[in-house]
Amino acid sequence: MKINKIFLMAGLAVMGLMATSCSDDDDYKKGPEAGSQNVGFVNQTNPVLRLTDTQFTVELKRSNASGELTVPLEVIQCADVLTAPSSVTFASGSETALLTIGVSNAAEAFVDYPLTIRIPGEYTNPYIQQDMYPILGITVLKEDYKPFAKADLTSWFFEETWEIDIEYSEYLDMYRIQNMYVDGYNYFYKLGAKAADGSIPMTMCNSDGSKLSKQACGYVHSTYGMVSTTWLSDNFTGYDPDDDAYYIPFQWTVSAGSFGSGYESFQIK
Repeated sequence: MKINKIFLMAGLAVMGLMATSCSDDDDYKKGPEAGSQNVGFVNQTNPVLRLTDTQFTVELKRSNASGELTVPLEVIQCADVLTAPSSVTFASGSETALLTIGVSNAAEAFVDYPLTIRIPGEYTNPYIQQDMYPILGITVLKEDYKPFAKADLTSWFFEETWEIDIEYSEYLDMYRIQNMYVDGYNYFYKLGAKAADGSIPMTMCNSDGSKLSKQACGYVHSTYGMVSTTWLSDNFTGYDPDDDAYYIPFQWTVSAGSFGSGYESFQIK
């Protein structure tokens, strides 16, 4: 206890010196003034465009809608295939404005193009909690996925059947199952050549076309957390003409272990 008291007294003495030095610091500068207009970007969503798209818009918002307002923008990072304006104008009486970003035909499919734009500090207010952002930091992607078919998916794990949307990319020669189990979690596959018996082999893929190993399915177990699927590539995967259905063998796991393995199947309508 004696040692603890000595350290405590020394600590109090140091704190006293720090308080004195801070109060005597003539170099102290207060933070920047908050902007009266409080302008910000509404969200940070990465746009996914079609190959033929030549532009997209970004929404901004302000807290004071009186009068017309032109806000200068600082373009910090902009890919060569993108064109970003140096300002945005709010019409009188409007709380929102749209910023149009140009995209040239030189933009290649499935390549991420960065864009970072900042609103000058005098037009923002960093001292309040809000759902706007003073900086826009996104990547722009072009793709050519188009609707291919609807199908009924029967899940071994969930013991249910529901409808899924399948899309096809001619550029990648690959299929995408949108939101297969949970929104935001897509699955991808490629098809091989049809065999003499009518069967068609299927290769499960990552979004870039590489062979899939393990993927989070999006479902979060109440006890064990995120559930993942591991493709059992040594088992038959693909179209079975006898059942007129596609089969995917998955092992279902969490960090604590495995729930087991089974076939997911779907039939195209």
